[in-house]
Amino acid sequence: MKRAVLCLAIVCLLSFITGFTRCENSDDSGNAVTEELMMNLSTRDDEGFKNMFSNTTINLSDFDEQVNSFWEFFEGNVESYNISLGVGGTKSIRDGRVVSLNVIPLIKNIETDSGKTYELFFQCYIISDNDSIIGINKLVIKDDNDNVYTIGEYVD
Repeated sequence: MKRAVLCLAIVCLLSFITGFTRCENSDDSGNAVTEELMMNLSTRDDEGFKNMFSNTTINLSDFDEQVNSFWEFFEGNVESYNISLGVGGTKSIRDGRVVSLNVIPLIKNIETDSGKTYELFFQCYIISDNDSIIGINKLVIKDDNDNVYTIGEYVD
């Protein structure tokens, strides 16, 4: 028993010292980005959707083509959705301040008026020392036939 408590204390101490913590599922920043994304999808707001991506992703040579193909893949208007697993991701703290916040939300049961159902997840930096990666870097959507479409690339 003493050994288990000691091991737990060491793990907690190492996590604190390195400044690395796991984001809670209720992270307000991640939820706000998720709601903004769903608003843009619901209204089919192309410019609002594009503006959510990081400069790194926007600067991909085929970014506009990827977005146009996304809208072809995503049929209909959103009727309902469920942020089923909340928001995952990581944050790093240095000298008492958050220096990196990366969220990876999963949205399930995105139902559209076309009769299609989708599942979507994306990687988004809210805070980073590297301004070019702030925003969505990778978005993956899957339809009810297991067809998958991806915009961007995962960023470490």
